[in-house]
Amino acid sequence: MVGRNCRLHNWCETQVNMWVYEEQVDFRGQKRNLSEVINEQHENIKYLKGIELPHNIVAVPDLESACAGATLLIFGKFLFYSRHIQELNTKGFVDAFQVGYNPNT
Repeated sequence: MVGRNCRLHNWCETQVNMWVYEEQVDFRGQKRNLSEVINEQHENIKYLKGIELPHNIVAVPDLESACAGATLLIFGKFLFYSRHIQELNTKGFVDAFQVGYNPNT
């Protein structure tokens, strides 16, 4: 939803950085970095198998790099929100609007 909306509105950046916890996944018989597979296939084959991601979503394995220059931070798992928001705020990301939600509620 975020990727599509950013493409539609000229007041938004078109590229959406998505922080991805880097891990190795099996892809076509090879061990690959999850972020690389997401960027090449436009699908999170581990957590969102079968769901195509918009091409303007870019998986970034470094949290700080993924958030650089952001004006909006969206956390898809509340578990990560509290742990990582403190780290980001100590590094100067306090000006970005921050939203955390729990997709299981």
